[in-house]
Amino acid sequence: MRKTLLACRAALTVLLCLGANRSTADTVPFSAPPNSSAWQLVESMSDEFTDAELDTAKWHIQGTDGIYESNFQGRADAFAFSTDNARVEDGRLKIQSKWDSSAGIHTTAAVISKNTLHYGYMETRAKVADAAVSSSFWMTGNGGDRTASELDVYELFGAPHSNPNISNIEQRYWSSIHDWSADLPTEHRGKSTWTDTDTYLDFDPADDFHVYGVEWTEEYLKFHVDDQLLRVVTRAEVESAGLNSGAWAIDDPLRIWVDSEVFPWIDTPPESASFEAVYEVDYIRVWQPVAVPEPSVFALMGIGTYVATLRRRRNRR
Repeated sequence: MRKTLLACRAALTVLLCLGANRSTADTVPFSAPPNSSAWQLVESMSDEFTDAELDTAKWHIQGTDGIYESNFQGRADAFAFSTDNARVEDGRLKIQSKWDSSAGIHTTAAVISKNTLHYGYMETRAKVADAAVSSSFWMTGNGGDRTASELDVYELFGAPHSNPNISNIEQRYWSSIHDWSADLPTEHRGKSTWTDTDTYLDFDPADDFHVYGVEWTEEYLKFHVDDQLLRVVTRAEVESAGLNSGAWAIDDPLRIWVDSEVFPWIDTPPESASFEAVYEVDYIRVWQPVAVPEPSVFALMGIGTYVATLRRRRNRR
């Protein structure tokens, strides 16, 4: 009997090891907390930006061939997206903001994933532009007019602003959910159903590279910075708050945006030919959870067969 138990224990150990092997260091997001799932890298939405040019099979530069996703070309009184302002250089995606004196407007860029994700973990290592422009990592629904939703993982500002009503904005970690449902009243369409402008980082994100990530599930968002859990927001919190439409909104597949924008209600950069700021992205990595089969199911099947065999052999003696 003792030999049988030892054999069962050995078989169970092997099965557990086989299951655990699926959650190795190279498949787990840098900042994601351990849980009951393994993580599978989504290659079609991940990029290390080591090629000489942007991979156009994965990414669309806003305005390429006259195509503007979500019909978003910029803000007429503040900035315009330009295909000239996005490039891959030195192993990084660079989003440039500058003043176009001939057009009399600031230009920036947006890079958008061609594929979508439906729940998972999104992570980027980035250095924010040191200027009065946003450096953002966000997502929208697949609809051409943003009919689904919007998740702003972060909108960061790298420089002190002149607006006296805003303090320490260069450390503020601004995140939001927006509902763009077409059937909403005008006063609610596109408005925030959840937003957080009261969480602050203990560093200036324009000084160096940092890792930012979010775990997105049907029931919650978990935001991480440099392997630390920054905050959690749940579906129940959003729906009970009842802000604008009050909808969780982010139940559909979403595509990634990386961009810089000018928010004139916050501040504007200098209108000078010498002005230039760059938002740098070292990598974008996207994972989806892959449930690890319960080893007990297979263990019981395999061990049960093994024990039965041992018993038959023992009875023959």
